[in-house]
Amino acid sequence: MMNKPAGLYIHVPFCKSKCPYCHFYSTTETGRASRFIDALDREMREYRHRFTAFDTIYIGGGTPSLLTIADLDRILAAVHRHFTIAGDAETTVEVNPADANGAWFSDLHGLGVNRIHLGGQSFSAPALQFLGRRHTPQNIYEAATLIRGGRFDNYGLDLIWGLPGQNLDDWRRDLAAALSLEPAHLSVYQLSVEPGTPLWRRLRRSEFSLPGEEPSLEFFLATDDLLDRAGFLHYEVSNYARRPEFASRHNGKYWRHAPYLGLGPSAHSFQDGRRWWNYRNINAYLAALAEDRLPVAGSETLGQKELRLETLFLGLRTADGIDMSSFRRRFGEDLRETRKDILSGLISEALLIIEDDRLKPTVRGMATADRLAVLL
Repeated sequence: MMNKPAGLYIHVPFCKSKCPYCHFYSTTETGRASRFIDALDREMREYRHRFTAFDTIYIGGGTPSLLTIADLDRILAAVHRHFTIAGDAETTVEVNPADANGAWFSDLHGLGVNRIHLGGQSFSAPALQFLGRRHTPQNIYEAATLIRGGRFDNYGLDLIWGLPGQNLDDWRRDLAAALSLEPAHLSVYQLSVEPGTPLWRRLRRSEFSLPGEEPSLEFFLATDDLLDRAGFLHYEVSNYARRPEFASRHNGKYWRHAPYLGLGPSAHSFQDGRRWWNYRNINAYLAALAEDRLPVAGSETLGQKELRLETLFLGLRTADGIDMSSFRRRFGEDLRETRKDILSGLISEALLIIEDDRLKPTVRGMATADRLAVLL
């Protein structure tokens, strides 16, 4: 049993259609929502003695905004019935702009949800069409207005860069449009083409190309510069917050190796060095819970070597970096001694700095954070 507050992630697997770039599990069988929520309740019951308290709840997907307020009320009521939830818990729901509804947002706020994450992706109609999104640029503007009208001060917006044919001026226009909506948080991701997705098959047929290393660095640095001048804090490779309190507390658990429980098809969990994941199929997920079995498809236990690498990999993605004293206590290693020459080189290349006993990436270091972790 653990008493330290963890993070709770709930994967709602329903989508009206599948975006060609998306590699997350989803199904268009939206009529199964009620059975899914019944199964979620049973899954929570199975974990109530292994995870007792949460201070973040994140309902993602899929498309959680396809659920009715009654559906979400059932889910959140079950969460509070089975677990202890902190009074100041951060509770996030992902929303597709096409589903925006003023009454829905107002009712959602009444359920205790205090953070919205809006999947805008782009303010360009051709780009949205390429991405297979079912919303329009106008839907994003309308959704942002409704979110603020629903009394949500803390709302974030997703954007994607590195789209075929996109140049820096196009991207700056997207960022300017996003800033005009006054979000508290921005998540900006480079387009990632995952194996097996329809977009991956198009890329293999050379129907489009992705930017190379140098153009990607230009996009990354331009994003940091523009958002820094707008007053945003670049606190993780892909994430910016208008103020420190608007940084995602839930995602911070992933970056700090804090415990988290994932519920729903394909959801991942982590606790005490062990990671496990659910079936990536709603039929298998429902069948397991109907038989009072956890729907776990697989697991792995991380040794010290794997935990060390992940600590570096995740920590160097964040502006706070790595607490070197904590690293030394946990792994019995002083990086300033064991990686002295490598650290010296990376610091001279202006990719890393050491400040207040923390190893931190510079902005350029963030752009190559994955490589830094492997070198160390």
